[in-house]
Amino acid sequence: MRYAAVVLAILACAAGIVAAWQWYRASSVDSGWTWTDATDPDMKQVVLEGNLASQSLANERAARLNKLAAVWTAATVFLGTLGNLAGSFVTVCSN
Repeated sequence: MRYAAVVLAILACAAGIVAAWQWYRASSVDSGWTWTDATDPDMKQVVLEGNLASQSLANERAARLNKLAAVWTAATVFLGTLGNLAGSFVTVCSN
């Protein structure tokens, strides 16, 4: 049971690292849009629509990454809890 606690702790650590990486990726999503100053009034509308569309796509990608990071965070908590319970069980049974 002692080995199970160690394995679960290692898995929880790995899942936590993956979760942190996903949170980082979600926070650094870029729309890829650079502002261009259009002089033609019709082009200004096109530029603004393109900006909104690219920002919308970036928001969707960030939302997907946030969801993935939340799942990995939940896995981290679950594995950590199992590891703590396994370690507590070893301690109680050895006394």
